[in-house]
Amino acid sequence: MKQILTAGAMLLALASCAPKVTTDKYPEDVKKDGLVTIIEDNNITLPLRDSRAVMKFTATWCGPCKRYKPVFQELADYNPNISFYSVDIDENPNIKKKYEIPGVPTTVFLKDGQEVKRIVGYSDGKKRELIEEAVYDHSE
Repeated sequence: MKQILTAGAMLLALASCAPKVTTDKYPEDVKKDGLVTIIEDNNITLPLRDSRAVMKFTATWCGPCKRYKPVFQELADYNPNISFYSVDIDENPNIKKKYEIPGVPTTVFLKDGQEVKRIVGYSDGKKRELIEEAVYDHSE
């Protein structure tokens, strides 16, 4: 009888030490701006676990980034099958380094956690069209 209690106590102890697994796509503490998730604390886990993700690398001091922000949010609104993320390079230097971001804005497209396309820069003309086409192609 003593062995059964000991085994049961061990199972309870092991269960209480196991990491908690969440099935939510977005934990409650994730910061959002509309449908765009804001990456904080150099935490890159969310985009890597999505089947399709678009990451916008930006900075608060960047003029083209400010013009790109509403366009990026609009793309997120019209493409619910893709996850959209915004990464401030000054607040997330490790992610900037990992993705070797040469300048901002830079848009990185991920499929199953792997980079499949990158567009550096933004303008209201041709670059906007390139980004919109890339998002459309990425949604298929």
